[in-house]
Amino acid sequence: MSNKARWTATVIAIILAFVGIAAAFVGIFSDGFTNWDKFKPEEDQPEVTETGGVIVGDSVGNGVALKSMKIAAEDYAAYGVSPLAESAYSITATVADESGSHPEALQVVEFSVGWQDTNSASVSEYVTMTTQGCTATLSFKQAFSTPIVLTATSSFDSSVSGTTVFDYAKRVTGVKVNLNGSSSVVSGSTRTVKSVALPDFSEGGSSSGWVSKELNFFEEVEFGTGTVQGTVTSVRYQIMPTDELIEALHSANSSLSDVTGRVFSTSGAMASAISFYDLIARTMDDELVMVEGYRASLYNALSSVSSHFDVELTAQVSNISGTTFTFGFTMNLTNTDLQIASVTMSESNIVV
Repeated sequence: MSNKARWTATVIAIILAFVGIAAAFVGIFSDGFTNWDKFKPEEDQPEVTETGGVIVGDSVGNGVALKSMKIAAEDYAAYGVSPLAESAYSITATVADESGSHPEALQVVEFSVGWQDTNSASVSEYVTMTTQGCTATLSFKQAFSTPIVLTATSSFDSSVSGTTVFDYAKRVTGVKVNLNGSSSVVSGSTRTVKSVALPDFSEGGSSSGWVSKELNFFEEVEFGTGTVQGTVTSVRYQIMPTDELIEALHSANSSLSDVTGRVFSTSGAMASAISFYDLIARTMDDELVMVEGYRASLYNALSSVSSHFDVELTAQVSNISGTTFTFGFTMNLTNTDLQIASVTMSESNIVV
């Protein structure tokens, strides 16, 4: 064999060896060439946020199984669902014989929908149904207070049926907020303005008073119509001074031109309190309460604008599909006018 032939054979052998090693690794990581998921590029999974609404229960039956699928809003037209529907589901019934098989000849059912318990209202006010073969499409119009039951009954034997129960998870419609005795409901319909009286912390007040006096938060979460209700685990506030207040602060004192607004979050406890020092120090600057000259500038800024703090309130609810509900309101501090008690001259009488 010539040198050229031997060199060619060596190269081919090396290539075959590398191919064999690569194939072995692929075989190991693909579970014997049967699982290729590990070699697929990872796809970003969309974050799904539920906020209450219809909940589908498990199928129960003695020969008819029901499988449900939620219909995305963008697919309503394809399923014949009204664009005004709050939510919609496609439910497919499958009939089994005594052996557990599913002969095509038996796949004929009749659907019906009704209340699980007594309810004087017509169920059609809350849900509409269309059917095609062994598939029913349910369109839910609004919240309901009694579970709704979908039943699929075999057309050949009325004793053979399957059911699926639809519940409605109550949504948080608002939060009754009490700030130092000022109570009102915060909801998503309108932006509420809440006022809190600021204690006398002006030039005559000591800086230690800012630490001892507290702003108290008490909440009572309000739920809407539904059949199941979750447990409120926390209510958290995010407080930030308005741009209007920061600009007024810059105008009140040129030495404060570098002060910027910051977000301050409460702990999430159902009843919490923060000192007025924390409110000012953590959203703006602690010197505004610790330095007397700057306290005057703070009071001047507060009294010159109509909007002080933007507050975002988030209620966390567990045990149902809906988890997070967020509302916003404006919090203003009152009693911000500097009180002038007297003016004292260094000399009461000067002879010139």
